[in-house]
Amino acid sequence: GLCHRPELFITYVKGETNGTASCKWVCHSPSGDKKSPGELVVDREFQATKGSSLNFLSNVPPSSIHPSLNINSGEVKIIVECSILFKPSYSDYYGHKPGTAKKAFGYFLLTPKPKKKPVDGEQEWYYHSVVIFTPKPGLFDETPPS
Repeated sequence: GLCHRPELFITYVKGETNGTASCKWVCHSPSGDKKSPGELVVDREFQATKGSSLNFLSNVPPSSIHPSLNINSGEVKIIVECSILFKPSYSDYYGHKPGTAKKAFGYFLLTPKPKKKPVDGEQEWYYHSVVIFTPKPGLFDETPPS
């Protein structure tokens, strides 16, 4: 394992008839140690998405899901989000810990700021990048990839 690694979220959002939007599913790379970092996991209940900058909600104004989300009734959007997961509690074979994210990322002058203030030993997420696009019809639907 590594003390930091990329993490990915792919979210399916649908525009509702009343001008609201709903997240239907998300695929993500797991942040736990029980899965391979390259494996994508489908999450319909949005339980393992605390590292995302999105709000996984239903029947809300689109900007409540992401500030730049605009979606029409019946329209589908895919949101791809990448970030860097950092585990301050990670310990290598010799018991060495990474210390701070600044040290783990190899920065001398820059002090990175996580998405939220972490609790001691909690995972931290940095450098969120979000892309929102309208997929070609038929590429995605409300049935998540398996």
